[in-house]
Amino acid sequence: MGRKINILVCSPYYPPHVGGLENHAEEFAIQATQHGHSVTIWTANIPMQASCDEVQHGVRVIRYDAAELLGGFPIPAIWTMSFWRQYKEIKKMHHDLVISRTRFFLSSVLARAFAIRNHLPHIHIEHGSDYVHLHSSVATACAYLYDKTFGVYVLKHSDAVVANSQATKIFVQEFTNGAVVPTVIYRGVDKEHILSQAPNILAKDAAQGKVILCYLGRLIDGKGVHHLLDALQSKQIRENIVCWIIGDGPQRKALEDLATKYNFTDRITFFGNKDRNEAIGLLKASDIVINPSYTEGLPTSLIEAALCRKAIIATRVGGTSEIIKDGTSGILIPSHDTDALRLSLEKLIASKELRESYGDAAYIKCSTMFSWDTAIGLYESLFETVIAK
Repeated sequence: MGRKINILVCSPYYPPHVGGLENHAEEFAIQATQHGHSVTIWTANIPMQASCDEVQHGVRVIRYDAAELLGGFPIPAIWTMSFWRQYKEIKKMHHDLVISRTRFFLSSVLARAFAIRNHLPHIHIEHGSDYVHLHSSVATACAYLYDKTFGVYVLKHSDAVVANSQATKIFVQEFTNGAVVPTVIYRGVDKEHILSQAPNILAKDAAQGKVILCYLGRLIDGKGVHHLLDALQSKQIRENIVCWIIGDGPQRKALEDLATKYNFTDRITFFGNKDRNEAIGLLKASDIVINPSYTEGLPTSLIEAALCRKAIIATRVGGTSEIIKDGTSGILIPSHDTDALRLSLEKLIASKELRESYGDAAYIKCSTMFSWDTAIGLYESLFETVIAK
């Protein structure tokens, strides 16, 4: 890249908030900085941090007050004076372009408004590959209306749209009736960092030789984690496993109650949120990683599981099939299908050889497919194109 680009990223969340989008946003920012660019993150202060303006790994992170009226959807506190003081401060900074992430967050509308107001090019990165599904039909209907107004507006009026998977590209084209054709740029992954992490031997030893099942992700409606607990009712499964749930969210209490109802409390551990190194250590100590989600863009947890050489069972949604090839590097099942999940678990629990075969195949594919050097190079070309306009 010939010159430094000053980038303002409006991200709905950012670490220490946990999730695939947050991980993508952080690693992208760090990698762009290491490639000589300047990145400022403007994000919701959730969970609440002592400092609203700090530098992390060379990336400036500015956090605004926000409310979560619905779990997982931060609303910028535009009704406060502090928000507008922060806005004026950011406006004074030099930016060459604005980036937003995922159409159904208000931070993307904020990015679009900032870009218009300050005559800056706007690149939108889309992570979703389906409509939003929430806990009630009313909430889902409201989300659909939001999508069809603000979501469509962000996608159609951005200067460029990036899809994080082929599945996301197809969804965006259908969602906008062909008006938007995104550029697909796969995320990178810090493979060397993952390889350097040691497995959590203490946790593995505590399993006393049982096969360890692992779910890593947010505990929200759309992740379908209760299907995993439902599948564990099989006597053939529950007598041979322990199950680790890594992550947190509004559905945690309901899942804990379900585990109690099924009398699984001696088999299931809810770890809550763990920092990335701890989460990778637990992934490496596990045997089978399960992702029963209803929708996905490109699930980071599965890429990380593949780089840990783990056997994977996942629903065939979004970009998951771009990570896992069914029957070769893992097992893909329909979403909402507890019976298919149960049968797949029984198959893998019974065969250590098959688990290792799937894990090795997944590692080989993902270790070459997800490179930050490649991704940043593609982004740099896109930056130059939109700035030149």
